[in-house]
Amino acid sequence: MNTQLKLNKATMNDYPLITELLIESAKWLKSKGSKQWNGILEGKDNHDTKSAIERGDVFYFTMENSPVGMCILWNKQSSWRPRTLGSRQE
Repeated sequence: MNTQLKLNKATMNDYPLITELLIESAKWLKSKGSKQWNGILEGKDNHDTKSAIERGDVFYFTMENSPVGMCILWNKQSSWRPRTLGSRQE
């Protein structure tokens, strides 16, 4: 099977798809006992996904035209990163 992963830059038209991918991930994390991303399940968007899409920071991946994942690439460190992962040297 010659299946290729395709990278797509998200647009505002893709917002429902991106939200669905985030919710699916949050549900999976919860099923594993993690509370990470639980806010998404409560309708909270701590990462301001709409603004990230508008900035061009959101990408999603497809395989055979089906969505399989997404990511947000930040140009700068978010406010929560030092609290969770420690500070990063620039």
